[in-house]
Amino acid sequence: MTDPRLLFALPEIAHISLRGRVPARQFAGGALHKVVCTTAGLYATLDGTVLQREILYGHRVRSLPFGDAHRVFARDETTGYVGFVSRQQLGSWTAPTHRVAARATLAFTAPDFKSSVAMQMSLGAHLHIVDVTDRYSRTVDGQYVMSDHLVPIDQPEQDAAAVAERCIGAPYLWGGNSSFGLDCSGLISLALGGCGRLVPGDSDLQQTAFGPPLPDATPFKRGDLLFWKGHVAMMVDADTLIHANAHHMAVTCEPVQSATKRIHHKGHGSIIAHVRP
Repeated sequence: MTDPRLLFALPEIAHISLRGRVPARQFAGGALHKVVCTTAGLYATLDGTVLQREILYGHRVRSLPFGDAHRVFARDETTGYVGFVSRQQLGSWTAPTHRVAARATLAFTAPDFKSSVAMQMSLGAHLHIVDVTDRYSRTVDGQYVMSDHLVPIDQPEQDAAAVAERCIGAPYLWGGNSSFGLDCSGLISLALGGCGRLVPGDSDLQQTAFGPPLPDATPFKRGDLLFWKGHVAMMVDADTLIHANAHHMAVTCEPVQSATKRIHHKGHGSIIAHVRP
């Protein structure tokens, strides 16, 4: 409860659920919003210099006002992380009906791929669709997305590793959560999120989110997670892992033996947990 990444409280204001547990001048339930840009930065500091995590288009955010004209104090309702978000990146909440299942898609201003592009959307973005044709789906905001790139929000995927593999080659971005840029834990959040699994944003919290680790010498299976100090990867088969890493500055697949040796050499030590989510 005291982890600053998860504590929805400032000296000025705190969420009403924390009344009696934290000091604050006032308590409030907050207001619900959705992210209305490709990704919204969730910052640990008001000046926007320390990126906590990113929040994808259409995902739900709860905000607490604290008197700043440009930013709100907010919680990403997907991961539970808190921080400061630009007011301009948030709009009125609408419950999603679909999510982006392709690595990325484009939202057009008209049902025509030659029309202007309103924005890019990452794998995992959430949309409220009001009309579907064979070719295009219209969002509640009047944009048009390729129908083949979407799936209903209530139809989770079954293979998290397959979701992760769609991001192969995506650039490494510290704190990133989208297929346009992501870090090691962001890749895991995106992959498991596609399967309807909500997990914390950082590897240390992810390590404890699925119960105790498997016994030593347990054979690796597709979808298993391997944790080092400050790093996480997912197995795609018994001998190969996928991870977003700063060595390649990208999402890559590589043999687990060679990757483990390099990760150890880079200062992360040996594998500290093998988890099957």
